[in-house]
This record gives sequence, structure tokens and C-alpha cells, in this order.
Amino acid sequence: MLGLNDAHIARRRPAGFGQGHHGHELGDGNYILERHPDIIIGGILGGPRLSCLGGVEMKADPRFADWYRLVEWYAEEPVRLSFGVYRRLEGRVGVQKGNSAIQKLFLRAVVARQISE
Repeated sequence: MLGLNDAHIARRRPAGFGQGHHGHELGDGNYILERHPDIIIGGILGGPRLSCLGGVEMKADPRFADWYRLVEWYAEEPVRLSFGVYRRLEGRVGVQKGNSAIQKLFLRAVVARQISE
């Protein structure tokens, strides 16, 4: 899973470390799931595939299938786009109404629907 960068992930060296693509070898699926993220964006450019070490480990963990569902988010403006995200079934999603231009644009433009896997 790209994007989660902290001391734990930086220090966890998997077997064969240094043999793969730079920036794509570190991760910890269990650690990520224990943090109960509201939203997981797995693939590059919003693709639904969970790649890299953390994503592969999460997908193999039975909690992931119990706790998350793939949804498609899409927006019409300012540009038309669509991307897949995994949304936690229980609890609030972390996007909240606010006064920033980014928050207003996001809440106005994004619509989600569940994708059947």
C-alpha cells in the first residue's frame, strides 16, 4: 500500500529487501488493518488492485474481506474521473464537511457506488 509512511513501515524489512522496485518493497498489511483506516486506495491511479507488500498482505487477511468493500468514486467536475477505493463498512468515513475549497469540491463532486467483485 503506497502512501502510508511512518517509522514502523520504514523499519520493517521483508525477506529479499533490496531486490524489488524502489519505494514498493515496504509495507505491513496487519499493521495497516489494525489502524482501521476508513478508506484504502490500493492501486495506482485509483485502480482496485491491491499491490505492493502491504496491499497483498491485507487482501490475504480474512479481516479485510469482512471489514471493507470496493466502491467506485467518480466525479464530473472539474474533470471527469473514476477510481476504485475500499471503504470500511463500520464507522464513519474520514471525509467530513468543511469550509476549505478542496473539501467543498470533494463533497459536491464525488459520488460512490459499490462495485460487485
